[in-house]
Amino acid sequence: MDKQDKQQGDKCVQFHGHECPGLAIGFKAYEAVREKKYALTALLTMVGDDKG
Repeated sequence: MDKQDKQQGDKCVQFHGHECPGLAIGFKAYEAVREKKYALTALLTMVGDDKG
């Protein structure tokens, strides 16, 4: 987890009101989707489709 992820996690806890397993699972899901989006965007850029 990098500094930006830590800050995002802290913001999530502040918004949600407390740390709990459900929040951790949701945050991990967010991270996974974000990584897939970045990978897809990079792939589409390489093949010349900038709509990603």
